[in-house]
Amino acid sequence: MPNKEPYRLCGGTFFVLVSNARKPMPSKDELYKGTVSGLSEPEALLSLAKTLIPDIPQPLQTEMKSLKDNTRDFKACIRNGGTFYRFGDAAVLKTFDDRVKNQYEIPLAAMVEFMDGFLDVRTSTKKDEYLIKGLVELLDADTTIDGKEIFYVREDGGTMTKDQILSAKELCVPSFLLGLWHYALTVVKDNTVGQKTYDEFCPKRGGSERVYTKMLGENSSRDIKPTYCDSPALDDLNWRSAPEERIYEDTEPEIDESAFQDQTAAPGTVVNNNPFFLNISGGTNTVYGHVDKVEIKNGRSEVDE
Repeated sequence: MPNKEPYRLCGGTFFVLVSNARKPMPSKDELYKGTVSGLSEPEALLSLAKTLIPDIPQPLQTEMKSLKDNTRDFKACIRNGGTFYRFGDAAVLKTFDDRVKNQYEIPLAAMVEFMDGFLDVRTSTKKDEYLIKGLVELLDADTTIDGKEIFYVREDGGTMTKDQILSAKELCVPSFLLGLWHYALTVVKDNTVGQKTYDEFCPKRGGSERVYTKMLGENSSRDIKPTYCDSPALDDLNWRSAPEERIYEDTEPEIDESAFQDQTAAPGTVVNNNPFFLNISGGTNTVYGHVDKVEIKNGRSEVDE
């Protein structure tokens, strides 16, 4: 009997585990009522991409479907994320690698912001603990990675070897995520190596959406305590832009409650909420500086000033 195919760490398999640790999604009933989560996978991957490209632009309306397809293909280890995410762009990866090695606080700040916005951490669900354990199990199962291979997973930008990670009792969540994400993109590079791992993690369901079922972290017997850190760059991010617009999830238009004021007025009465009004009466034009209401009586307009 041939040996079982080892699990592979790559961008897509990393994202499978991270996506599984997202904050709770709204129920179908809540979505039907107009609840917006802002936690879709394209939004999550776009936020994660800011660790590489801090000023990555918001997608145009015409790019939405392509971005959603690119996210699905990246997670399934079919492609490297398309031209928008640019995870396969040599110049982008070189710059990201340089920042991790020389300006660690910048990509760490982006990872902290990603976590704050999307991941279910420091709650009774223990999703952060399961995520860390799951990634350690994935790393352990990837026999193509030597035990002496280094990862930039310490909160000060320092390194740990694979063997040191496997025996660790504590791991700082944001720096550990950044270190494995950096390794997957800049060292492994080829996202397609994880296709068989993805198939095991997210089995086919006859055309239905594929979901993660492996539960690596939940089934792990490792004793690892998740810890946290911030980055000094969080206080001074010159690339931080205005609040992001939500994508892929429609929002209900805001209702101007003033439009519903004085709805008890008598029939035939037009309520004017604007104090200035131009009224044309008969064959002459008359301008009124202040109008409270216009009443229509027997085909004639009477104006109260």
